Amino acid sequence: MAKIARIKDGFWINFDDHWLYQNDEKQIELNKRALDVLEYLAKYPNCYKTWKNIAIAIDPDPAQTADYAPDTIRGYIKKLHIHPVMEKLVQNKRGSGYIYTGNKIEITDIPTGGKSDEAAEYSLISFLQSEEQFETDLLNAIMYCSCKWGACTFDEIPQNTNTCEGILALLSSRHRNKYSDTIEDAVDYLNNELIEKGLKSKSLDEETVVPTSMYVLLNRKLFNDCDERTKNIIEKIWKFRSSNGWGIYVKKMEKYANIGCTYWAIMGLVGSNSISEGDFQKYIRSLFKYENTYSFGRTINDANPRMPSLYATSMMYIIYSLLSENSKKSIGKRYDAEKAIKYIVDNFDKPFYLTEQEGINGVEVDGKISVHTVGWNHMTINYSLTALAIALKNGVFKMDAINEILKRIEKVVIDNSEVNEGKMFWSAPTMTIEKGNRGKMIFPSMHLIMGLSEIREAVMEIVKTM
Repeated sequence: MAKIARIKDGFWINFDDHWLYQNDEKQIELNKRALDVLEYLAKYPNCYKTWKNIAIAIDPDPAQTADYAPDTIRGYIKKLHIHPVMEKLVQNKRGSGYIYTGNKIEITDIPTGGKSDEAAEYSLISFLQSEEQFETDLLNAIMYCSCKWGACTFDEIPQNTNTCEGILALLSSRHRNKYSDTIEDAVDYLNNELIEKGLKSKSLDEETVVPTSMYVLLNRKLFNDCDERTKNIIEKIWKFRSSNGWGIYVKKMEKYANIGCTYWAIMGLVGSNSISEGDFQKYIRSLFKYENTYSFGRTINDANPRMPSLYATSMMYIIYSLLSENSKKSIGKRYDAEKAIKYIVDNFDKPFYLTEQEGINGVEVDGKISVHTVGWNHMTINYSLTALAIALKNGVFKMDAINEILKRIEKVVIDNSEVNEGKMFWSAPTMTIEKGNRGKMIFPSMHLIMGLSEIREAVMEIVKTM
């Protein structure tokens, strides 16, 4: 047995004998002190570590650690560049910190190359290890918030939508039982906020579809059943559907309906005993109206626009997945799922698409429809990753494509994260994390947790079949 870390192209490092191998052949001996640094970083693949983190790890004696400086650690890192395959193994980030991009350390028999399916399985397991670290750090950030939850870490007054997002993020994590008290307190808060037709948007002062539907969804996840009050809300949401979906308010909003509200309404309603499955399937089929549609803009009727929306296209792919096989046959060529998932794969990690702004129409001011729109920033990561997870479970991708997608997911997480003292804050590059006295923006991290959890489940299913 040996302690090793695999890199790529058959290369791996043996920390016990200090050699770099390719398959079963020694390539070059590595500096021992540089390997100490690498061994620490290899415990946390794709995680940002400062030079102080590294110094303390390789020599925890405070008197000795004080002798280290950023230049010393940088020198050890440079000693690892002794072979081309290792030149980008450890990357400098933000001046004095580093990220290790190889695979996590494992204790194993000395590898001899292995078969391609073994390498593929390890790659999937490596992703799961990285994803677990991401989730841990993201959860630390979410639990750091002053209240449970506002949009930012230091907000003192909870907002209904952010509270729902926080609960859904915790429920989707590996460690939901660890946070049962926090979840219970947050649900109690929402129960107190609940009125006749659901949850209000505090800025609009009226019940709105998104938090109301999120509330119904999290109740189903928690209790597998609904009390009478929740059943009444489900009936109201269903009653106010239109031929174009739902709009911002829990009321009929035919010409002001949009895909964002429609998606959350459907996520809240799916599986409800209050709605017959036949009626539900028929309604979803009706949302796919036009021949050869694969992408969407802001509304159901904005099919295959010149500039498709990633969040809307992903949402509709998820909604399509709720259909039975007979319903999909009935839709036929009105929806091209293959082309839709290709668009999502091509764009899910592009900075331009990580957040998309929508102008919500139909907002009422003093009882009248305003001519102005209200901005809605969609963090696309949850929806695009959920769509990818559905495709993974359905066997859409070959193994090489799966591995490439997982690498891109890790990269988009790392590239847009800020990690401080074990807390990871994630956002799109067009939305700054820092919000002054309000602290750091937190709801994008919640959406990332939800999306990563869907990918995790899909990857675990694949691993079980290998």
